[in-house]
Amino acid sequence: MTTGRLSRALTAAALLLILHAPAQAQETSQEQLAHEIAQLNWFDGPNTIEIANVAGFDIPAGYEMLTPPDSLKFIELNGNAPTADDAGDYILQNDDINSTWFAILSYEPSGHVDDSQPIDPNQLLATTQQASDLDNENRQKQGIPTMTLNGWAVTPTYDPTTHRLEWAFNFTNQDGTKTINLNALILGRTGELRAIIVDDPNSLVKDLPDINTAMNGFSFNFGQRYEDTQPADPKSPYTMATLIGGAPTPPPTPPPKPNHLTPLLKALTALAILTAGTVIGLRALAGRR
Repeated sequence: MTTGRLSRALTAAALLLILHAPAQAQETSQEQLAHEIAQLNWFDGPNTIEIANVAGFDIPAGYEMLTPPDSLKFIELNGNAPTADDAGDYILQNDDINSTWFAILSYEPSGHVDDSQPIDPNQLLATTQQASDLDNENRQKQGIPTMTLNGWAVTPTYDPTTHRLEWAFNFTNQDGTKTINLNALILGRTGELRAIIVDDPNSLVKDLPDINTAMNGFSFNFGQRYEDTQPADPKSPYTMATLIGGAPTPPPTPPPKPNHLTPLLKALTALAILTAGTVIGLRALAGRR
């Protein structure tokens, strides 16, 4: 464990604490949490990590990554009970002690997504609002602060060249603060990579170039890119719209992942890590092609 990593963990820990805890308890919790995060098995760049046997991530020098099961421990340390949806999560961050962001990456082998279907933003928002209301009921039962969905911060956009889908929701937290949840997906041959970035709102703008530099390490393996799709490949139960929120279309029998959360609730689960951070997707997430 380096001094830099411990300091970096302290910075991240400061974003993740319950805001209403007493100041002395916050300080003790920060130190303990930072120490446990620093003790996890971080892979330092330059290094190459294989993701779900379909993609690779070249970690640049100056960055570090957690792979399962340490990434699940990271989620657990930040106050969340890991679920089956978190089993394939990866954590990426800059190892600079002054950096405040980290990325939650996951690959979903849902099948080939048809990217030709249009998205109706108004209808999708209404469907997503229902899912968000249900999630808030569960949050209340678990004692987790609620998040009210206000509307789009960025309406869904899709780039058919890079096969990248982006969108953003506007939330109001229970304490009255605002959160922007901007997600990004890259479609592959038989699934998609999702990226969610956690950052201090005051650092977000200046951190975007650094985040994008780190994310350029991602690429689907040859034969696993969207353009490598074959007619016999399994089809995804998700449409472009249901990748963003709501329920999937009726899946084939047996369903590929019957116990998994909808994409919206997956994103909301990631947001439960936050108490003072902002979540934003990547504008240059396509990586190497």
